[in-house]
Amino acid sequence: MEFCFATLAIIIALAVLSLEIRFGTVRGWIISIKDFFFGGRSVITVTSLFSGAGGMDLGFIDAGFNVIYANDSDENACLTYEKNIGEHIVKDSIKEVEYDSIPASDVIIGGPPCQGYSVAGKMSPEDERSQLVYDFAEVVITKKPRAFVMENVDHLGKSSRFANTRSSLEKIFTNAGYTIEDGILDASHFGVPQRRKRYFMVGVKNPVKDIPLLPIPNGDKAPTARDILLSFPPPGEPGNNRITNAKIIFATNPVMRKSPYSGMLFNGLGRPVDLNRPIQTLAASFGGNKTPIIDERELRDGKPSWIENYHSKLIGGDTPDVGRAPDFLRRMTIDECIVFQDFPREYDLRGPKSSIFRQIGNAVPPGLAKAVALQLLKHL
Repeated sequence: MEFCFATLAIIIALAVLSLEIRFGTVRGWIISIKDFFFGGRSVITVTSLFSGAGGMDLGFIDAGFNVIYANDSDENACLTYEKNIGEHIVKDSIKEVEYDSIPASDVIIGGPPCQGYSVAGKMSPEDERSQLVYDFAEVVITKKPRAFVMENVDHLGKSSRFANTRSSLEKIFTNAGYTIEDGILDASHFGVPQRRKRYFMVGVKNPVKDIPLLPIPNGDKAPTARDILLSFPPPGEPGNNRITNAKIIFATNPVMRKSPYSGMLFNGLGRPVDLNRPIQTLAASFGGNKTPIIDERELRDGKPSWIENYHSKLIGGDTPDVGRAPDFLRRMTIDECIVFQDFPREYDLRGPKSSIFRQIGNAVPPGLAKAVALQLLKHL
């Protein structure tokens, strides 16, 4: 009977592999089969802090981890998390959470709110929101997991203004016995259809020698904006009906850049989308007239880019147009934004539009989180 069980386990594992399921899911299956029939390593448990809508958690779950506790202070984000992932999320400020109520786990993950470090915020280490990275560190030091992953905006990792913050965090963690590696990862280098750069700090106790803590891009090409947009029906139709109504008005004094997809050709901060690349970063502050702009004629009819033509005219000295932009220019829909952030298409975000946009923009793309999780798994 023992031989039959072992044979069956091998057959199931090979069958799953033959279906070319993504690596994290395959590994999760193999671990589960191994544990069920033979005992062995249990599934690695995770505590998630500043969980938001659950983007990082989805990535870790897809990599075979088990998230047993989550926390966030945003009510709508917690409702989203409960609906899509589970009821193990606790709505409260991390400053109010009793650490004894947080279960022991193998890994602690989290993306402390980043407005204090963001170009959209004050970019000040003294900003109250900038101090939340230290609250994250305090939980790690108190709970003593085998590893942790902290995510934030790329400016925390590259700006000299935050050098003291980085060095102080590294000192805190190394003094607690963690080997640290930090760096900036671009989500589009890991198959996510968005050029989103984020800072990660990973710490592990007793890591495997000569294996990096952060993942290395595998060369997979991310889908372009065109790929994703054409997978949807036209805006307003079922499956893509959560449209953004903010008008597109010509900027009276355009801010010009070399690229037509930078600067400000229209009102608000919503820039045009280059259909031939992964989309630009979706910021936490987007929505309304900060939502990206799509040339529907170029997308669906194969017409030359109206945006590029208009930009060329302005560069050549033409006077800016006035009033409303052509009707074939439109804002990105919520449904499209969900997929560009790498959430499952059916992901059910709760709350008003403004909250949904904020939850999307604050999230870690699950595909990027999965890449980080799979690399971490090599050390656990």
